[in-house]
Amino acid sequence: MSLEVEWTTTAMKALRRLDRKMQERISASVDAFAVTERGDVRVYIEGEKGELALRVGEWRVFIIVDRGVGSVRVKDLRPRGRAYR
Repeated sequence: MSLEVEWTTTAMKALRRLDRKMQERISASVDAFAVTERGDVRVYIEGEKGELALRVGEWRVFIIVDRGVGSVRVKDLRPRGRAYR
């Protein structure tokens, strides 16, 4: 069963600032995670409970999986250098 992907306003603004190729790569990675729940993910300790950091190249996509609702909420995305500050 695949999960529905929801993007926050913050995440959409950050995504729009990127070039088209990286936008597509990040969107494809999030969609693949929503279907398989697999990918290069780590628990993001400093975030909300259950927040994960999905690695897409030099970018980190911060997501929250809610299996009860059946959704993946994309909270934010940041370059690796600024992601963990």
